[in-house]
Formats: sequence, structure tokens, C-alpha cells
Amino acid sequence: EFLAAGKPVFALFGPNNEPAERRMAPPTAPDTVEPLLAQLGIVFGNQTVLFNSEAKAFSQRRTSLLATGEDVEIPPVLFDRPAVKRGIEANETATHLPNAISRSLKIVAGAAGSTDKLDKLKLRHPRPVYFVPVRGVSQQAAEFLYADAESWNEPDPFPSREKTPRYEPTKPDSPTFGTRDAETRGPFPIGIAVETTVPAEWLGDHQPAATASAAIATSALGGEPMQLATQSLVPTDGYATRKQTVPVRVAALGHGGIFVGTELSPAKEQLLLLTCNWLTSRDERLPHDERKWQYPRVTMSERRARLWRDGTLVALPAAFAFLGAIVLLVRKYR
Repeated sequence: EFLAAGKPVFALFGPNNEPAERRMAPPTAPDTVEPLLAQLGIVFGNQTVLFNSEAKAFSQRRTSLLATGEDVEIPPVLFDRPAVKRGIEANETATHLPNAISRSLKIVAGAAGSTDKLDKLKLRHPRPVYFVPVRGVSQQAAEFLYADAESWNEPDPFPSREKTPRYEPTKPDSPTFGTRDAETRGPFPIGIAVETTVPAEWLGDHQPAATASAAIATSALGGEPMQLATQSLVPTDGYATRKQTVPVRVAALGHGGIFVGTELSPAKEQLLLLTCNWLTSRDERLPHDERKWQYPRVTMSERRARLWRDGTLVALPAAFAFLGAIVLLVRKYR
């Protein structure tokens, strides 16, 4: 009902795998939150993204009692859309506009003195998040955060006496081979921001779009269709059919604890601020043009701007040259 009213949602979902000793009993009823987002085209992967530096730390922990693995240096997140992953058909949005949040993060990072990283924003143990267009293609790229290429998606990321997590490519005879559930090298999308429309049946239409959308999303992942509690999402009687479309903005991040704690780093503050501004349609508060972050940072006409540039390039050096000549003359005839 919240999404059907056109209200924005920021979903923060971390990996859903836990160590064997802490695993809880399976729930008696299916959780419909992720299938709900799948109807909007946002699909969470079933793995944890591990980095090559963590694989080395796992090996050191098995050979040294002093190695804790807490001081592992992981690479920062990426804002640029990387190349298409090997062996997987990705959503081709290269001809579309770049993601508004990603563009804003890059502009802010450039103003802070960094070219492609915002204060070295790092996310450990993120979860892949994919966008599968189920009702047309978004006008902008959906992904705005990526994990570094020096990584892989691991279904069992916990080291034990019998097993140390390391990259092992999925074999051709595996049912997940060639799908996004296959164990492959990065980079992986871990942040999605998309503006779409809610399914028709959320507004009282009888079309079974929920099941169809979920089937499309899960088939792109190579998995079985999700079990949807459609009875809880779509009333069966006593409602009027409405044909209008409701736009909605949704952002999803594959990390549940990024904003947890008493303090946030400047990088996380900017990520939260820019994402919330985009979700609430405050697009005017997002940095759109890199020229706005250049000097002079004031609004002036083209003539005044040209005089300002010519003055700094010609008049100011000429004035100092004139003062230098005066000083030489004074010292010569003193």
C-alpha cells in the first residue's frame, strides 16, 4: 500500500546467509518483501561479495594465530558503470542517461579532491543487487554503486576448519552455470535506484502482473519462480478497477548495516543525503553539472565571465609586472 501510493522506499538488505551455528529455523511463511521488490525489477542475489584481499586473510588465519582478518584492506566502491560481465547478458543501458545519484556522487567526489572515489567509501560483505526491467526500460541507468572487479560472489562466505572461501568458478554441469547465481568474478552491482510504475494489480487491476513480473525477474537469475503471497497483495473482491499508472522511486542497497552506528563518515553522509534527495524528488538539490563546481562559483553573464577570465589571465600578471618594474626603478635610482 505504501508503494502503491507512490511513496519512495530505500531498501537496505544485507546477505541472507549465516554461519551454521547461528542459522535459525526456516520461517513458517515465506517472506514477501523481496518478491515484492522483484515485481518492480529489483532482484537481490543469493551470495555475498568477497574480495581477493579477504581470501588472502582467510589463508593467513589458518596458518597464524595472531591474524584476525579485521585489518583487511578492501577496495572502495565504484560509481562508474563497468564493462559487461563475462558470460552474462547484462541489462544494456549504455545509451541511456547515467544514474542521477552516481553522477552526483562523482561530482561531489571531484570537488573533494578525488576523481572516482568518495572519501574511499568501502563496504565489506555486500550483496549483489540486479535490475531486471519488467515494465519497459528506465530512462537512466539503474545501477549507481559497484563492487570492485577484484571480487567474486560466494554462496558460503564463512571460513571453517574444512573449507576456506576462495574463488571457484561454477562448473558447466551446475544448474546455476551461465546465470547470475553462478560464482564469477566481479564487478557486481550493489546499489540500484530506479523510477518505475507500480504493478497494475496493486491498484485493483485483475491482471496477474505480480506472478508474471516475478517469473521474469527470477528467470533472469536462473532460479525457480518466487512464491508470492498474492492473496495478501491483491484483494479478491470489493474493489474498483483503476487503470492509471502510479510512478514510484525505489533505491536498494545490498548492505544492511551501512548507516548503523552513532556516527557516519562524510562519505556515508553524502551517500545517504544524495539518495534521499533523489527518492523524495528533490532533483534540484543534486549536483547536475560539473561546471557548477568550478570557479567562479557565481552566476554571471557571459561578458562578465569573459572579463573575469581575461582579468585573471592577463590583467593580474600585467599588474604584478608593472609593480615589479617600479620596484626595480626605485632600487636603481635610490
